[in-house]
Amino acid sequence: MNLLFGILSIVIAFFGGALFGVIGGGIGIVLAILAIVFARKIKKDPDREGGTAGFVTGIIGLILAIIMTACFAIAPAAVKEEAQKKGLTNLEKCADGLTYGIFGLLNEADKQGVDQDTLADEFNELNK
Repeated sequence: MNLLFGILSIVIAFFGGALFGVIGGGIGIVLAILAIVFARKIKKDPDREGGTAGFVTGIIGLILAIIMTACFAIAPAAVKEEAQKKGLTNLEKCADGLTYGIFGLLNEADKQGVDQDTLADEFNELNK
């Protein structure tokens, strides 16, 4: 069970973090902590062997989930500031949705009435 939680924490932190931002990263953190706790519990039980793989995957998942959560908590402000400097008004309006990942950004663009192709063009302009 602990290995399953560890592997899920890695997968959900990476994909869930990219798609759903801080929500996906938060779920990854919870799963990683569960993997670590269960692995420590197994290691303390003298009748059971193992727990190392779940502990290691839990640590990796925790680190990845924290990084993803921090990136999606900090990135929207930086994107908004850069968009404002370059005069990219649509991206500036939608940047706050990036906190909730790609889906959050697209949802915010839909709420603001911004075309996704226009948003993609402005992202490309931001990278120049």
